[in-house]
Amino acid sequence: MNAQLGFAALAYLLFASSDAAVKLLTARYDPLQLLGTMALANLLPVAVVVYFEGGWRSLRPKRPGLVALRIVTAFGGGIFGFHALANLPLADFYALTFLAPVVAIFAARLILRERADARAWLAVAVGFAGVLAVLQPAGMAPSVGHLSALAAMLFAAGALLVLRWIGPVETRGTLACAVAVGIAALTLPTFPWIYRPPSPGDLAMMVGCGILTGCAQIALVHTLKKAPVASVAPFQFTMLFWGMVFGYLVFDQLPHPAAIAGAVMIVSANLLVLLRRET
Repeated sequence: MNAQLGFAALAYLLFASSDAAVKLLTARYDPLQLLGTMALANLLPVAVVVYFEGGWRSLRPKRPGLVALRIVTAFGGGIFGFHALANLPLADFYALTFLAPVVAIFAARLILRERADARAWLAVAVGFAGVLAVLQPAGMAPSVGHLSALAAMLFAAGALLVLRWIGPVETRGTLACAVAVGIAALTLPTFPWIYRPPSPGDLAMMVGCGILTGCAQIALVHTLKKAPVASVAPFQFTMLFWGMVFGYLVFDQLPHPAAIAGAVMIVSANLLVLLRRET
C-alpha cells in the first residue's frame, strides 16, 4: 500500500509542476489552446503505457459511459482550472481546489460505500484546517477566479470518484488515452478562432506540461486501482507545498507565516494517511 501512495505523491508533484508552467502560459494563450496542445502531448506517455498493456487492441473500454464521464470531468477541470490559474495566486488556487478530497471522500462514502476509518477522517480534518490557515491571509475577496477554482474543485472531486469506480476494470492506457483524445476532440475545433502561434520556448513548455500531466494521470490511475479514495485524496494537499516552492522560485511570492504553518499541518495529515494501518 505504501508504494501505491508513493505513486499518488508523485502524481500530485507532477500536476503542481505543470500548474506553475500553465500559470505562466495563460498570460499569453487561450486556455482552450493550452488544453488542446497538452492533450496531444499526453499521448506520448500514454503510447508507452499502451505498448506494455497489450497494444491498441486493449483500449476498448468496458464501461464507455463512465469513461465518457471521466473525459467530461477532465475537460471541465482543465478549463476552469486554467482560468483560475490565470487570475489567482497559486496559494489561493490550491486553497480552494483542495476541498476536492473532502468532497471525494464524502461522495465515495455515499455512492461507493467505501469505509473511511477514523485516522483517514482525522487526516482530512487536519489537512482542511491547514488549507484554511493558508487561505486566511489571502482575504478571499469574491471574484470570477475564485468561482472558477470552486468549479475546478467540483470537477476534480468527480474525477477522483469516477477513477475509483472504474479503475479496477479499465486499463491505465484506456483511461489516459480516452482523456487525451477526448479533450483534443473538444478543443481542436476551436483553434481557428483562438489559436496563437507559440514561440519555440512556449511550445516546448506546452508539450512538457502535457507529458507531465500524462505521466501524473497514469500514476494516479495506477494508485486508484488498488487504494481507496480515502487514502489517495489527502495526498493532493502536498501540492500546496510545491505551490509555495514554485510561487517563490517562479513568481517571487514569499509565503505568509500562516501559510507555512498550514503546510506543516497538511504534511502531517498526509503522514497520518501514509502510516495508518488498513483495517
